[in-house]
Amino acid sequence: MIIKSIKIEGLFDTFNHTINLNDEGITILLGENGIGKTATLEVINDFFNFKFNGLIEREFEKLSLKFSNNEEYVISKVLGRLFIKKVTKVKNIWYDFTTIERTDLDKYLNTQSETSFEEMVRAYYEKTVHSNVEKNIKSLKDKGLIDKYVGEKFIDGSRVDHWINIYERKKHQKDDGSTSISKFSQLMTPQILDGEIHYDKEKIPSWFYKMISGVNSKLIETQRIITIDKEANTRSTVRVCCDNLKSEFSKATYRANAVSSKLDSSFPNRLMVALRRRKVEELDEISGLLKKLDENRRLYSAVGILGDVNKNELELFKHDAKKEDNKSILNMISLYIEDSNEKLEPYKELYSKLELFLRLINSRLRHKKILACRKEGLSIVSLVKNHNGIYTSDEKISIPIEKLSSGEQHEIILFFKLIFNQPDGSMVLIDEPELSLHISWQNEFINDLREIIKLKNLSVVIATHSPDIIGSHWGLTQELSGPSDR
Repeated sequence: MIIKSIKIEGLFDTFNHTINLNDEGITILLGENGIGKTATLEVINDFFNFKFNGLIEREFEKLSLKFSNNEEYVISKVLGRLFIKKVTKVKNIWYDFTTIERTDLDKYLNTQSETSFEEMVRAYYEKTVHSNVEKNIKSLKDKGLIDKYVGEKFIDGSRVDHWINIYERKKHQKDDGSTSISKFSQLMTPQILDGEIHYDKEKIPSWFYKMISGVNSKLIETQRIITIDKEANTRSTVRVCCDNLKSEFSKATYRANAVSSKLDSSFPNRLMVALRRRKVEELDEISGLLKKLDENRRLYSAVGILGDVNKNELELFKHDAKKEDNKSILNMISLYIEDSNEKLEPYKELYSKLELFLRLINSRLRHKKILACRKEGLSIVSLVKNHNGIYTSDEKISIPIEKLSSGEQHEIILFFKLIFNQPDGSMVLIDEPELSLHISWQNEFINDLREIIKLKNLSVVIATHSPDIIGSHWGLTQELSGPSDR
């Protein structure tokens, strides 16, 4: 599904922003500090990555999405709860995404048209959820669990609202999750009291799951140099990129080995068939196919997929074929070409990515060159002057990749994430791509991004302060403004 426009309302209780995504695939957001560019990207990213707990924490009231098929969705945040409806659906049913349950809110709203949405939600839940919580409290009292965990003083009737409202409950829960209040809240209905949204995909409306899973969204944040894992361990992100590329090499090699094994095991039988074949390719045609195979091998070798290619191997092959002028030899060479091309096919996608990545990065680097290899993933070599004053990489003096400048690392990380880490057709949100980049590098960013989009079919939304990133591409920009600016 292709998003056409995004509207966010009540951002920081102040801003309303509408973003119409450009058909070209690049949308640049401009605005002063504090206008909510980064916050807007975060809200979008949380929603499309099922991060509803984070979405509840964001300071906004409503998110509206329109797609190329004219479908429209509205997500409202009221009283610490998320509600969603499909506007273009015949019945505009609100789903409470804090519980992933269909509500009767749509029926209730129809009779309360003169009141605000927040007031209607509050009134609705006073009549429904409030009574359910009171029933749960009574049940726990009967089982003696309240006395065991928290005591009567926390659960008198006047405090039920604090348990219903997530934010109110957090004000009264000043522990790390191990005290009696937390233990009690675990006994209550989890979707209401634990401060987290737990959802079962089977309960999610099919139209909503199809919509949200149809958009692969990724936010590339300003803090890119360091990667923090789930255990709060830190690593250099360029080193993470190296490991990711080694994994890409391994996966492509695994597929290539499977193809090779299949072809090699059946080669004797296929060779016999080829030798008996009456139809013979013309020598000139076979020479052309051999030349093309040789070119492909050299291209794959240049990006580190294959080792050094023997310059004379295929020439000798062609020479022998011409010398023999034998139909069997020609058929055998034809089979060899077919097998060789099929064995290269599993590397085709990796080659396209590596060729673009290495070309873009090496057009930036000065006095050094980035290489790809199976063992290290990525490596940097110094280009040193020889005795004639010409730069050469023959000696391959290695430079630790972590020793690159901040700007060089930022550029490698940005392009690597865009080319290797995003599935085709993804929506990528980039916050301040200009960080640490020289003006000349910023000037080339949009043109390079267009090449990446052509390869990956991405939709990219950029938040920036830099006119050098924009360059001559002001037609791709949209300015976010505040109430007094309009």
